[in-house]
Amino acid sequence: MLALVGCGSTQTDSGSTVSECTTDTDCATAQSNGPRCKSALICTACLSDTDCAGTGTPACWIKSAPSEPNTCRGCVTDAHCTTPGATRCNRDLTCTECRADTDCTNSARPYCSSSPPPNWGKCVECTGGQGGLPQVGCTSGKLCNNGKCG
Repeated sequence: MLALVGCGSTQTDSGSTVSECTTDTDCATAQSNGPRCKSALICTACLSDTDCAGTGTPACWIKSAPSEPNTCRGCVTDAHCTTPGATRCNRDLTCTECRADTDCTNSARPYCSSSPPPNWGKCVECTGGQGGLPQVGCTSGKLCNNGKCG
């Protein structure tokens, strides 16, 4: 549901303010959410991947609700991830090395880290061991610290 908050502006259900439009021309101002008019309703960053070319974030994340603006992101599917070593589109819509342990094919780094950055989405030697999480991958009394046994 949209709520009018000022001349040419609308507030979405998520609380963000977007510019209203009927054509792309209406979105040509610096105050708009982007140069494209979505569903003759709101200005948005993109309607397709083509609109994101040259932005450093090549994939258009199309929101299902017509009142929510689309955004250019690093990826939406694995097809957007073409850099060796970062071929999986992760839940934060960035390209990473892995989403699951099965993506990790190097026996020295068989686990996909779900820890916060810098290791999130990377294949690591071990996981867990911090914050009460179960530890996996280390033997001989070694502890897992930032994806390495030590």
